[in-house]
Amino acid sequence: MAEEVTGEMIDALNLFVEEVQALVGSEVVKRLNGERETVRVKWADPSSPAPGGPVGDPRALHAASRILRFLEDRGEPTCLVNMDALFQRLPLSPALASRFQDIRLQTEDYLDTLAVDAPVLLNGQTLKRRDLASIFVWGGLSGTDAEKRVLFEGLRENGALFAELEGAFLETLASLSLGLTHLASLCDQALIEIVRAS
Repeated sequence: MAEEVTGEMIDALNLFVEEVQALVGSEVVKRLNGERETVRVKWADPSSPAPGGPVGDPRALHAASRILRFLEDRGEPTCLVNMDALFQRLPLSPALASRFQDIRLQTEDYLDTLAVDAPVLLNGQTLKRRDLASIFVWGGLSGTDAEKRVLFEGLRENGALFAELEGAFLETLASLSLGLTHLASLCDQALIEIVRAS
């Protein structure tokens, strides 16, 4: 049921748009979406004695972790689940209100697909794009999650498989950034509808 629009709701829509614009405007994401084959990621140093030691490419870490926070961190006001709930509360046309949810659910489905064409088993589980992104960001780029770091280093030992997974990771980030761009456009459309209605 639609609620009366508050300043907090408007702020959340604007914040989402600003954060996505900053993300897709970053050099790393521009390269992911335009010249992915030229992207070479500097991974965290595996010889670092403790998690959180020398990180990989800080710009790549920032972009990739920001993309994951949009998807996973429900404490973030701009998390997709929170933004979807906001869209459902806003007095928007039914078509616009449902489009945000449709794209969010498609994103969730995409993350639950196989990371690569041939199933890869990791700890008895088939590796999905969601797992791959988490392992590569928190284990490979930041090195801050000890368990994911061990998984990342295990994958890294198999050169051919690792190259394929690295490509799938970059493809996943590029696809997610494009999805976020579409969602930011919907937020802009919502703001226009709200202004026209007032």
